[in-house]
Amino acid sequence: MAGFLPVSLLSANYLSNKLLYLFGFSLTGGQTLVYPVFASLQTANKRKLKLRLGNIAGLSKQQCELDCPVTYIRPSRDLLVSASAVKYLASMCSSFSQVEIEGGHFIAQSNPVACAKVICDTFNVASALIKLNLKEDYNGQYIS
Repeated sequence: MAGFLPVSLLSANYLSNKLLYLFGFSLTGGQTLVYPVFASLQTANKRKLKLRLGNIAGLSKQQCELDCPVTYIRPSRDLLVSASAVKYLASMCSSFSQVEIEGGHFIAQSNPVACAKVICDTFNVASALIKLNLKEDYNGQYIS
């Protein structure tokens, strides 16, 4: 779908405002969330934006397992990413966790505090695990 999206829909007008509010924010948080998105899009290079949308449309499924922990922030009312897509992502990860946050597809804009908390918590856990692993030598013996 992204590859066929006319760049004109990325300009602020009545229809695009309503569509972005529906699909990006799932009609939550107020329509004022829409305006910064369009302001940002106006500064973007239209040719590069169209190419990026084409790249998104042409993405293929992950073929090899990700061998690192993955935390997926799942917006509670995401109308763009299907449950089956998330299930497939989970199947391709050796370690997968999902955290649901209230909001629409643009979760970082619609619920930035909760989103930042998940990112910080995930980083803190990863940092602690890295520090633990650095204390082990190759024989599994702890280094003091």
